[in-house]
Amino acid sequence: MIQTDPTTLVCRHTPGPWECRPLNTSCHAGTIPVVTPDYGKSLGSGQLIASVCGKGGVQEENARLIACAPGLLEASKKAMLFMEDCFEVQPPDDHEIEIYNALRGAVARAGGFAQETHWWQGPCLCDACHHRWQGVVEIHISRISPEYGLECSNCHEMKGGPA
Repeated sequence: MIQTDPTTLVCRHTPGPWECRPLNTSCHAGTIPVVTPDYGKSLGSGQLIASVCGKGGVQEENARLIACAPGLLEASKKAMLFMEDCFEVQPPDDHEIEIYNALRGAVARAGGFAQETHWWQGPCLCDACHHRWQGVVEIHISRISPEYGLECSNCHEMKGGPA
């Protein structure tokens, strides 16, 4: 059983949404700016995220992909946590593990995890039904065990914790 401590998921980038401006409004010929929606509306408002340039007409596609990054990161985090919940009910097959690892890797590469985390592994006990299992949870490095209830794979109550 794998569970990610939701407190280890972070968001340090400029808050979304982001948008790409059409090529004809670009400040530099051949580049497409990716900006926060209020960029340029008044002095000091908004933020330039990136200026995308390229050859062969790919800069618009690249700019759209960059503009979607905040939403893609949030969706990836939610999908990863959802898959972990599903793994509690039905053990994953190899294909599901491959998808989960791809999501987890993308979140990690995007900076979506706190840098100071480690995996805690140990015996767990449910306070509701007294079921025992082996738990694996990602927690902040300052902790020695999970500080929130783990879902019991037997009764599905969030009453599990280190035994």
